[in-house]
Amino acid sequence: MAQRVPRHVAKELIAYVKSIKVRANYEDPLAKSAFEFGRQMASPKLVKVNPTFTCTLDMIKTAEPPVVVVEYLDGGKLSLATAQKTCADLRSEVYERASEAEEQMEAKGAGGGAGDKGGAGAKGGGGGGAKGAASPPKKK
Repeated sequence: MAQRVPRHVAKELIAYVKSIKVRANYEDPLAKSAFEFGRQMASPKLVKVNPTFTCTLDMIKTAEPPVVVVEYLDGGKLSLATAQKTCADLRSEVYERASEAEEQMEAKGAGGGAGDKGGAGAKGGGGGGAKGAASPPKKK
């Protein structure tokens, strides 16, 4: 069973995630957890914490197994086959690796957390939104 990641910890750790790409066939019943995970990660709240973070939902028509690919700011990459995992399992693995990325970047003195200048959560940074998520209408 996956270990639950508290909301405040998840907000801190998303700062170390560069991008998430979900690639699966929407009609495949084994892709349910992958698309639910992608839906959750495409939240505009996460982009507020890390303006450079992107989440892409790639719906394919072929019979490939569902996969989630995560890139981290420390250069690491995690590829997860999702067919036999729950959404909670996926979140747990992604945040566990994000915690490792945080430790590696802090050990190197690179920072990258939400409050660090020049890191993923630097204020005033532009950045890609969560692709595949509904964006609120812009005020004129």
